[in-house]
Amino acid sequence: MRIMAWNIENFGPTKFRCESLIQLYAQIIYNRGNSPDICVIIELMSQFAIEIVTTLTDQLNLIATAQGGPQFNWGISQVARNLPQHQQLDNPRREYYGFIFRNTIVPANYNNQLRFPLIDEIPRERPARGAQPQFRHFVAGRPPALAQFNVGGDNNNPHTLIAVHLAPQANVAEWQLGDLSHWLHTRDPNDQERMIILGDFNINLSNLQESARYVPLLNTEFEQTIDGDESTHRSLRPNRIPPLRPVRPVQRNAPDPAPLRRDDFREECLDNIFFRGYQFMDSDVINICTHFKQAFFDQADLAPFNALRQEIRMARLGGVGNIAENIQILEDYQRGNYMNADAPDPLESEFRAVTRRLVSDHFPVVARLN
Repeated sequence: MRIMAWNIENFGPTKFRCESLIQLYAQIIYNRGNSPDICVIIELMSQFAIEIVTTLTDQLNLIATAQGGPQFNWGISQVARNLPQHQQLDNPRREYYGFIFRNTIVPANYNNQLRFPLIDEIPRERPARGAQPQFRHFVAGRPPALAQFNVGGDNNNPHTLIAVHLAPQANVAEWQLGDLSHWLHTRDPNDQERMIILGDFNINLSNLQESARYVPLLNTEFEQTIDGDESTHRSLRPNRIPPLRPVRPVQRNAPDPAPLRRDDFREECLDNIFFRGYQFMDSDVINICTHFKQAFFDQADLAPFNALRQEIRMARLGGVGNIAENIQILEDYQRGNYMNADAPDPLESEFRAVTRRLVSDHFPVVARLN
């Protein structure tokens, strides 16, 4: 069974209005025929979450049909970001987990609205007097989602997935992980249930084995599939926050800022897939920059690139102040590739930064388990 987790950063109405991006996301998930059995989308935003995941699934099915591959269904979680009641209706900051899975896989625990439950909604015994309540660190939002699937007609032994999007503050994320570990032990004290925990942990997982705070998770005999030395998240260091270059220099012949270097980026392993009760086969981190190049820049046909450029303007993708700059960098890159010339290193770095802005700052992680 192949599992994928991908934080498509702020996947909401702005990106949804860009048809070229939806097609790109579907191509990345399909991954040249190596599509996952189950894909979990993290950071699915806004009141349009159902429409977004439906459209993405439809586009994925179009690609699969053309390639003779399997078809897919979808589901979403309950609202994962807790907001005050008066803010919840039509609030663009509402957040969900999205699930896309092959149509031969049957969800075992979602309701008639195709909604998977959040862990903080699952009934549990009241804590003893004086005991700390469970999930106290998820009060601010984004508790994990619990999804169970029956695979291969086996309805008696479902596959259990826990999708997580922990807090961006490292110390809070560690506390949340401790809460999750406590819940796991309460649910299954003997660690017998096979389970997969996946998503955006917002913690540099290269230090996982060294931190005593993670011991509860490690003691449940979970293994990680993505090596902590691999990068799943790329961001600009604070001193190189965009804009990358001035669109119009303040004075005539003013030099551009120093070009971005590899050292200007911070790369971390924030996304992973943990498991127990399975046999590990292999794993991968999908480079979205490669797919972005192949979709819009590695061909003589300029139609896909022109469509993307127009949609960036129409949807104001990448931030209002960055639209002209993003388009200029992409045009420079397109001209370099179109003339079969290797892009110089500064332009390559800027192209990767624009990819981070437009597509996502997280790379999808994939694991094959048996």
